[in-house]
Amino acid sequence: MNLFFMIKITYFLLFVLFINTHQLNAKTINLHLWATPFEPKLFNKITHLFHQQNPNINVIATSYPSDDFKAALIQTILKDEAPDMILIPNDLLGYHQVLQLAKIPKDWLLDTTSKKLLNEIKINQQQFAIPIFTGNHLLLFYNRQLIDKPAKTWQEMYQQHLKLQAKSINTLGINISKMYYFIGFLNAYNGFPVKGSNIVINIDTTVKALKAYKRLITDNLVDIHCDYVCKNQQFFNGELAYNIDGLWAYQNNKRRLKENLAVALLPTLDGLKLKSMSGSHVLAFPNNSSQSEKASVIKKFAHFLQGDQIQTLLYQQLHMIPANQNTRRNLLTNNDDKVIFEQLSQTITMPVSTAMEALWDGMDVGVNLFLNDQLNAVQAAQFIKKQTARQLIRIKRLNNIEGKIH
Repeated sequence: MNLFFMIKITYFLLFVLFINTHQLNAKTINLHLWATPFEPKLFNKITHLFHQQNPNINVIATSYPSDDFKAALIQTILKDEAPDMILIPNDLLGYHQVLQLAKIPKDWLLDTTSKKLLNEIKINQQQFAIPIFTGNHLLLFYNRQLIDKPAKTWQEMYQQHLKLQAKSINTLGINISKMYYFIGFLNAYNGFPVKGSNIVINIDTTVKALKAYKRLITDNLVDIHCDYVCKNQQFFNGELAYNIDGLWAYQNNKRRLKENLAVALLPTLDGLKLKSMSGSHVLAFPNNSSQSEKASVIKKFAHFLQGDQIQTLLYQQLHMIPANQNTRRNLLTNNDDKVIFEQLSQTITMPVSTAMEALWDGMDVGVNLFLNDQLNAVQAAQFIKKQTARQLIRIKRLNNIEGKIH
């Protein structure tokens, strides 16, 4: 009697499992993806292509501004309403505990995904995300109609400036109040201050970088009042010879200037190479969604983004460097791409550390006070040192508190 009862129970459980699996496969499943920053039209195209291949899966993509993303995401986790997937810059992985990111199963990674990029985003040798594309580094764009031979040094650009000025052409556009541009000068003097989870500011190298950076303004290469939108408009109108911008701007620059657009390496400074930061955009799974009941369909989308079709599309639309090594080899063949890769080889990879956020916040006020003549270089460097230390303590405390909530 007991044996017969156990057989009935076993068949019943198998039947329930079959029904649940069938329902999961048959009904429409919604996956929520948050991305920052991203072009909504492009991701709508990507999700549409995925839906065509997987009719029972809808991916609902939401693009968030970088400044609002982390706070909004943490709030959803506290409310147990987090999206299933996030596409983020790799430095945000420093918040992996707060975001409750689960480790990535090996079979979620395609063999063609770059091992180098995978290793760069590991935390304590653990994989919490999947690289989708990389780059994000600064380049020297210029207008062929205005510049015959791009400056290899800042001294050469200063010399060109006098000739351009006589023709009423502005020399250089750079988003000078933003720290992503300043840090390339700091890195040139080997002053990159993030050491693991800590920040070590060297006053002497910071002073050198500050003075070199401000010289762009004092020598009239750059208009401090011309912001990102202003400089780009001048560049597109043929009123600006050079424009320092990120790889993310390549496609739009090409569309506007067409064959007049060219790309060169950043000019050397006192014989030293400017070292932009670089980083990857990665796919991660907050609130341990990779272990949820949706795991099998989330895995499908992870494979889809790593595949050649989408990697090619991302390159064509954004000109970002594919994480898929096969796609990269097939696409990166023109002269611009050679310069882009050479510049990438001279960058510093964005570390996976909350110290980066403390550094950005801590530098911002000090650098801009110096650029606006409110502090001298030494005072600004000391201010940056104190401010980054305060910010790091605040962020570590916040990270620990939020990490313990669950």
